[in-house]
Amino acid sequence: MTDLVELAAAVLDADELPLFHTCLRTLRRDGMRAGRRIEIDGAVLTVYEG
Repeated sequence: MTDLVELAAAVLDADELPLFHTCLRTLRRDGMRAGRRIEIDGAVLTVYEG
């Protein structure tokens, strides 16, 4: 998970990063299974199996 957060910090701007963290918290709370998709305020975060 740390690698994902570091990657997000490298590519997202200061306004996008808090939204990313909100999406990530929602995924953690509701389940991070492959194919899971969360949309908050127009931002979409999808979990892929890798």
